[in-house]
Amino acid sequence: MINKSFITNSLSITILLLSFVDTAYKDILFNVGAFALSGSLTNNLAIYMLFEKIPFIYGSGVVQNNFEQFKSAIKRLIVEEFFNRSNIAKLINNTQKGMNENISPILTSNKIFDEFVDVIEASSLGGMLAMVGGSKALEPLRDPIGKKFSNLVSEIENTIRDKSVALATSDDFFADIEQLIDVRLQELTPMYVKEIVAKMIYNHLGWLVVWGGVVGAFVGLIISFLR
Repeated sequence: MINKSFITNSLSITILLLSFVDTAYKDILFNVGAFALSGSLTNNLAIYMLFEKIPFIYGSGVVQNNFEQFKSAIKRLIVEEFFNRSNIAKLINNTQKGMNENISPILTSNKIFDEFVDVIEASSLGGMLAMVGGSKALEPLRDPIGKKFSNLVSEIENTIRDKSVALATSDDFFADIEQLIDVRLQELTPMYVKEIVAKMIYNHLGWLVVWGGVVGAFVGLIISFLR
């Protein structure tokens, strides 16, 4: 796979080095190379700061900074929409009647993934995501993310089936369910989120480096003519 960042930076450095050769175009080459390198390196740094937290650099590590927001949104979806008191009572009543109905795994995975994407788009990562095609860039993650949380929903369902309606809709039981969700969400580490998001869109972000170099070179060329 072609490394767009490496090629752009290499071309910029090559042009900059050529400016030290005594020719009639050395000033133009210097401006074009210097501005192109500045543009590409700046966008390289921006991409790096998106996924990595740099000490004392405000705004770096967007994924890590928004990680708790990711988890809170998913937890809220599971507790409030899938396992509210009404749904729990219905699940237990159906079980007692011999109706072994589950919350639809497809519905579960799709809703949880959609919530996951909504949180990303609402965070500081949303602007960068829009540059690479928006939420469609994350679509390959639908199955793995959905399966991970469908398993959690199934685990909660099995826990509920062993309870009575009164017990399963009590405050203490809801506290136990939230604790179970928290334990499972601990498996969703900041590194895991960073890796799956970066894997999907990092190749697309390489074009930001390319265009940073192109725009920088164009600015350098204009400055050379103006001088």
